[in-house]
Amino acid sequence: MMCFLITLFLGEKMAKNNKSAEDEIRETWVRLMKDGRVKEPESKGIANTLKGEDIETILQTIAFFGVDENGLKQAYFDLQIPKYRVFDWLGMCLEGRCGTIEMPPENNVFVALATVYLKTSAVLQFINFLRYCDLQLWEGRFTSPELASFIAEWDKEDVANEASLDD
Repeated sequence: MMCFLITLFLGEKMAKNNKSAEDEIRETWVRLMKDGRVKEPESKGIANTLKGEDIETILQTIAFFGVDENGLKQAYFDLQIPKYRVFDWLGMCLEGRCGTIEMPPENNVFVALATVYLKTSAVLQFINFLRYCDLQLWEGRFTSPELASFIAEWDKEDVANEASLDD
C-alpha cells in the first residue's frame, strides 16, 4: 500500500512538472492578458501606438522564424489597420491567428515574442529587444528561465540607458 501511495504521489508530481505544450501556451496566454492590460491600459486607448518601423521589426522577426506569407499579411493587417494592442495581437497569435506553427513552445516564435513582451517593461523595450538582441541564439529554448532572466536584465539596462538619454 505504501509503495502505491508513493508511486501515486510521484506520478502526480511528475505530471505537474511535465506540462503539455497546450498547457504551457495557455499559461503564457493568461499571463500575457493579465500583464498586457497593465502595460497597455485602455485608458491610453484601445489601439497600439506602434510606428511603421516598429511593425516592420515585428514582421521581420516572425518572418525569420518561418511565419508564412498569409501569417505575415494577417500580422500586418492586425497591427496596422485595427491596430490591436500588442498583447491582444500576441494572444491571438498564440491561439494560431497568424498561422498555426505546429511546434513545441520552446521553438514557437510567438511564445518567444510573448516571453519578450512579458519580461520587458514597456512596448518600446519589447521592440528594442527585437531590434538589438538575437533571438536565434535562443531558438529551442524560448521557454527557458535563462531567456526570461536575460530579457529582464537587458530591459533594466535598456530602461536605464533610455533614462540617461533623456537627461
